[in-house]
Amino acid sequence: MNIDKWKDVKANIVSNFEVINQYEESDEDSHGIKETIEFNGPLGKTRLVFSSRDMILDKHTNYSNRIGSGVSVEYKYSDTEKTNSLKAFKFVDGDWEEVEMQFQPFTQY
Repeated sequence: MNIDKWKDVKANIVSNFEVINQYEESDEDSHGIKETIEFNGPLGKTRLVFSSRDMILDKHTNYSNRIGSGVSVEYKYSDTEKTNSLKAFKFVDGDWEEVEMQFQPFTQY
């Protein structure tokens, strides 16, 4: 899902359902943001989490074969490309349970 489609979905939720909570978090470790919206929908209390991060181009591991030495990982991030993901959660028995989203490939008839 791209950012424009996410904005359309978010606007649709705000206009059609009762929004309980809406916030945005910045995550410096993963070079990205997380937008969360909680609302009362047809399935009950629902949470959508949209994550947008810089794409990882390279991963470099620094280590030594000596006993007791440490390991560090350096990531190289893209300045232009982003990766996006969407997760849905449903409120069940006092806890948020992730909803499995299954996508069917498009077939032409």
